[in-house]
Amino acid sequence: MQSKRSTPLHHTFAALTRWAANALQSLNPRPALPADPHPWDGTSACTAVIRGGGTAHTATAALAYTGPDGKEHLKLFRGYNTEGITGHAAASARIDALAFILDNPTGARTTRLFIDDPELRREVTTVQDSFPSLQLTATADAHLSTVASQTAVRANSVTVNTSAAAALHSLHQPACERRLVIATDASIVPGQAGAGISAVASDGSVWQDRLPGTSDITWAEMKAIHAAISQHPGRHELVVLSDSKGAVAFATGKAIPTQARMRRLAAQIHTLRAGRSIEISWVRSHNGHALNEAADALARQARPAPTAHAA
Repeated sequence: MQSKRSTPLHHTFAALTRWAANALQSLNPRPALPADPHPWDGTSACTAVIRGGGTAHTATAALAYTGPDGKEHLKLFRGYNTEGITGHAAASARIDALAFILDNPTGARTTRLFIDDPELRREVTTVQDSFPSLQLTATADAHLSTVASQTAVRANSVTVNTSAAAALHSLHQPACERRLVIATDASIVPGQAGAGISAVASDGSVWQDRLPGTSDITWAEMKAIHAAISQHPGRHELVVLSDSKGAVAFATGKAIPTQARMRRLAAQIHTLRAGRSIEISWVRSHNGHALNEAADALARQARPAPTAHAA
């Protein structure tokens, strides 16, 4: 419900939504690394940079690295913290990036790594003996640092502005509305495995995740609904909005999935709703609904990032 005096806020939200959409265009495709690889120096070394940042609830770390063969890669990692503890989400994202590079995806004998967060750098230094192939560096490769920094800033800007848009939406709710409204969404690239899922609540909180192994959009939409309810265990009254009619039908028991894993997930959602006032409803996509548009932006952002590399 919207009052006439809230119209300027609605226009503000519309502007934020357009901003987020434009920012996402700069992320899809992800910023490309140069076509000409750096010459291999014959040392069988990997050079890597981790940079990131974000809000108290969600953050992104970007990892840019060059393998021994001269190919350059870019990956995004996201951290979450529902309690809003300062620095937790950002640290989680950087640690995931660190774990990835320690798995040695390039097969390098030595990994020269720069981490932008000094506290994490100190912590890793204390256990560096456990990782003999890792060499922490005090300065970052200038090119990789620029790529990682720009990517992380763009990704985090989309998240922050989407959260702000969701908070503005809450101002349109009637004062007597006690229920928390959460829009969920999922996004895939046809023909490519991997989905991004998201939930955006009317209190301004946002949540994202990625499902790297699935290409089933209905399954991903149901996972988003399940996550939205799971993220708010203490809330008795929720309204969950999804733009997938199939996922809503399965989640509410109006239809029975043929796949066993779908039936199990539907049963888990039913269990989460037991004894609570949780409404799961369909909302038309791309129809100007504030939370749905915000969830769509975050789901697309959360899709597994394609690896950018030099030819």
